[in-house]
Amino acid sequence: MSNKNLSLIVATLVLIKFLAIYYTSFNLFGDEAQYWLWSKELSLGYYSKPPLLPWVISFFTSIFGNGIVVIKLIPSFFYLISSLLIYQLSLRLFHKKGLALCAAITFLLLPAATLSSYILSTDVPLIFFWILSLIQLINIEKKQTSLNFLLLGIFVGLAFLSKYAAIYFFLCLFVLLIISPYHRKFFLISPKKFLFLIFGFIVVALPNIIWNFNNNWITIGHTSDNASLDNLSLNFLGALDFAASQIIMVGPILFFVGFVLILKGFKVDKNISFLLCFSLPVLALMIIQSFLVKANANWAAVSLVALSVLLTKIVYSYSKSIAQINNYFNLVLAFALFIVIGTNYPLRGLERVSGYKDLKLEIKKENYNNIDNFVVSDRIIFSTLSYEYRNTNLKFYMPKPVKNKITNHFQMSRPLPENFKESFLLIGSLNDINYILTNKKYVSTRLIVDKKFPFSKESLRVIEVYFFRSY
Repeated sequence: MSNKNLSLIVATLVLIKFLAIYYTSFNLFGDEAQYWLWSKELSLGYYSKPPLLPWVISFFTSIFGNGIVVIKLIPSFFYLISSLLIYQLSLRLFHKKGLALCAAITFLLLPAATLSSYILSTDVPLIFFWILSLIQLINIEKKQTSLNFLLLGIFVGLAFLSKYAAIYFFLCLFVLLIISPYHRKFFLISPKKFLFLIFGFIVVALPNIIWNFNNNWITIGHTSDNASLDNLSLNFLGALDFAASQIIMVGPILFFVGFVLILKGFKVDKNISFLLCFSLPVLALMIIQSFLVKANANWAAVSLVALSVLLTKIVYSYSKSIAQINNYFNLVLAFALFIVIGTNYPLRGLERVSGYKDLKLEIKKENYNNIDNFVVSDRIIFSTLSYEYRNTNLKFYMPKPVKNKITNHFQMSRPLPENFKESFLLIGSLNDINYILTNKKYVSTRLIVDKKFPFSKESLRVIEVYFFRSY
């Protein structure tokens, strides 16, 4: 693939993404709205995630504004830079510009990257800093200076501040040092310099660690609950579903052709070992997780970095034409996805980004525009309506009885206090606010009851909206 064709593909893809985002009537994903809301309340940590992504969002929106186009283009920007880093990573490993160029465009067009480039998530900066960390690890091979070890620790620390899954880097590094004498010697020759790696990581991660300590390690508790380790059971279908999701994320042509070529046999040198060690351990861990409990498709996102480079190397070395066919196939899939988004086609799964504007309009029809306070029970509705009403002076609160366990960040940052006495609009069940109605004088009016909006499957339930007027 020539540089001219590469430039044309990238430019066309960026243009299609921009037009799709500009013309779509889909809303933000609930988590995207949550991250945006966090970016207006910068902190060193949050209930379920580390703090880097909200800081990144704050930087971009402070310059370009809070429009949906700005928010949606942030991941596209990161993936473009990440693809350039993939070029550098591949060039350092294999010293072939043609292969490095193919690896970069292959990574950019992975179905996983195409989808992720439309969804602002913690995976976006995580993958960026993960690639930087891999490049820096290769730099250590060339020159074992204290600075290089320190920079590696800083990059891994920044990945950790993006998403806690960055801790897998140390797992992969441990496996690499066990099986690869070539890489092991760089750490054994200079064991004291390894402390610079640890120091760099700790310095970067320490503010978030302190935040967690001051908040009773609430993120660790959430992560443990999310992993559902107390619900162990053998789930063959779960493991198969996870494996299938990884094939889809890599792309069927690249995966199956690469898999067949692997079965035929190929030379495992130090660079192949490097890529295997930074992909297979995470994939294996997540397959075990999906077999015993559950694992979401994106939980192994970091493994796709090395895996995509590895499969590209294998396929490209066998046939450049097949590697290009794979990229053009994935390009068609990318165009199809963004055409669906730009034309607002009701594709299954996209109900998760619909319905919030409808809810806002229904509330507006009730002519309660002068209300200053919204009380919202659902985290996703809370986040998305906060974004939809971002140009108003509305105050949003989350029901949280003092004795109840915290289940999301807004119960920490915006709890509805027991002594609340102002008028408010409730979106949620009356049972959620029982704790503030005791000995309080309110007159309630039903606005919307028993109406379903096309939210996510979890939210396809009765939507109740009440107006409470204090007297």
